[in-house]
Amino acid sequence: MIYRWPSHWGRTGLRQLVGRRARGCASLPEAASVRAEEAPPRGPSRLRQVALLVAYHGDQYYGMELLRNSGFPTVEEALFTALRRSGAVAAGGAPFPPHYSRASRTDRGVSALGQVVSLRMRVWDGVLDDINCHLPADIRVCSLRRVPPRFSAQTLCDDRLYSYTLPTFAFTPMEEPVSLSYRVPECRLREVRQLLRQYVGSHSFHSFSPGGDPNAAQMTRSVMSVEVDEPYLTHGLEFTNIWIRGRSFVLSQIRRMVGLAVAVCRGAAGRHAVTDALGHRRLTATTAPGLGLILRRATFETVADAPWNAHGPVRWGADSAETVSRMERRLMEHIYSTEAEHMVTFRYLDGLLHNRIGVPVRSSSRSRSPLGYALTLTLDYNSARKTDVTTVTPGPSEVTEVTPGPSEVTEVTPDPSEVTEVTPEPSEVTKAHPDPSEVTKVEPDSLGVTKAKPDPSEVTEVTPDPSEVTKISRDPSEVTKAKPDPSDVTEAKPDPSEVTEVKRDPSEVTTTKSDPSEVATRDQR
Repeated sequence: MIYRWPSHWGRTGLRQLVGRRARGCASLPEAASVRAEEAPPRGPSRLRQVALLVAYHGDQYYGMELLRNSGFPTVEEALFTALRRSGAVAAGGAPFPPHYSRASRTDRGVSALGQVVSLRMRVWDGVLDDINCHLPADIRVCSLRRVPPRFSAQTLCDDRLYSYTLPTFAFTPMEEPVSLSYRVPECRLREVRQLLRQYVGSHSFHSFSPGGDPNAAQMTRSVMSVEVDEPYLTHGLEFTNIWIRGRSFVLSQIRRMVGLAVAVCRGAAGRHAVTDALGHRRLTATTAPGLGLILRRATFETVADAPWNAHGPVRWGADSAETVSRMERRLMEHIYSTEAEHMVTFRYLDGLLHNRIGVPVRSSSRSRSPLGYALTLTLDYNSARKTDVTTVTPGPSEVTEVTPGPSEVTEVTPDPSEVTEVTPEPSEVTKAHPDPSEVTKVEPDSLGVTKAKPDPSEVTEVTPDPSEVTKISRDPSEVTKAKPDPSDVTEAKPDPSEVTEVKRDPSEVTTTKSDPSEVATRDQR
């Protein structure tokens, strides 16, 4: 059977064919049958622009944003999978649903109770139940609202509200030991509130984001309010909540804001570290754990007054309050129990001792630790003096002063080539041995006498003049007579200091060589 495709159906013709086949009106070609399996089981097939209220526990996820081909689980990966499996979004194609945007891109380990995402999807009765059945237990879609086609959860958000929950022993002064039974006094809590109020206003938060540029306009953010709740006891610890409200935040901004405030309270950073970090210079800041950070709410009030909005304000009804309340109880219980069992904040405070906080950021990361910071200062000092420890080579005079012993002198001249240069000629050895007094004055080294009598093969290499060798070895008796007794050689061994003096004065050796008459007189004796 040949089915004629109506031209006026356009792009939605295939979806209408799916509905016709479900009613038994007409048979479909093979391609249409494949698309029929991806269609939702009920409801209209037209895509609608909607806003979803999402709550999740971020402890097991690497943030909200989808990390493609990374293998790390994220919240968006689980959400998109559930949307495709439920039929709300067509399977395959682009990794993101059409017209998708998010109100906040939370970091790794950060949770949310009021995350808002906008996209185009199919809507029918019971669509939330169909999506949630494909989601894990720590992610839930709490509510759905129809919004205008041009709605964007990222660009049209008026403000975002975060809360950070941490034990109060994080504000313990440095001179006091950190104890789990610490209870923050009222005066200390007042100092913490005054410190956190310095963040209120429009500032450049380049020091609170990795790789932030002080000259970049996108680093400027507006913080509307910072409040600290009264402390309360649970699970044997005293906790407090810090509420931070602003229009938008850069990556890791809130965690670094809390981390720098804790470092100032603990004495790991200066009292003016917050003011300096908000200035033009980029300073180091520590990042607090993501366990206690929660995205509470994203507000869209100005959308209600937009002339292109025919759906009213974006507000969530009572149907979502129960689901959000249930997720909040589970999330807060998880934060309290994790802090009590694993001491997340306690280990974070211990790491503050190994980092320099509130100091200017240098070209390398060595300045982040006290030892690395000292090394950086040392290298800068050496560069200023044009001195490098690794390239300094001491002179010969310095070697002589440091190694004056005889044994070390021998180590300085181990090369056989140097021994050959110091060893006198055979004629000089014969002349010097009969008279021990003259040996002291003339011979450069008594040890050289022993080295002057090497193996016969070496004698051939040392004597470059064959004529002189022949003259000296004409009379074997003379050679025997010229050979000194071993005891005499020992007695004639000069002092190392005298050897050095003879080596430095080659004139005496030259004089002895230039008098042949004196050689004959000594031989007769």
